[in-house]
Amino acid sequence: MSSLGEFFISLPLKLNNRNKVNIIYIYMELIIKNSGEKVVATLNGRLDTAASVKFATDMQPLLDAADKHIVLDCEKLEFISSSGLRLFLTLRKATIAKGGDVTILNVTPDVKQVFTITGFFSLFIFE
Repeated sequence: MSSLGEFFISLPLKLNNRNKVNIIYIYMELIIKNSGEKVVATLNGRLDTAASVKFATDMQPLLDAADKHIVLDCEKLEFISSSGLRLFLTLRKATIAKGGDVTILNVTPDVKQVFTITGFFSLFIFE
């Protein structure tokens, strides 16, 4: 088991005319377990634009295993942005090219809605 992609990013945000600053800590964790012909990736946190930059690097083991059955467990994925969707699509394209497939498990209603609204729902197998 390897734990990849655990990171924090702080972003200053201007809240009002008094130049108050609020620091937001973004947490995204990717845990990948490779068990022969199946690779299970567990996503925890928010896959927003800031987190997608690091996630793009951390998902390389999934791209390397694109000839296998890849399961993305999204039970603890709180949010996905268009940048995160792009990374899911990148993984899907890699699996198609190498003869593997991607299944998304335990997606929350909010994340499912993003897939549905963007038309990505029909591109993946959801269980």
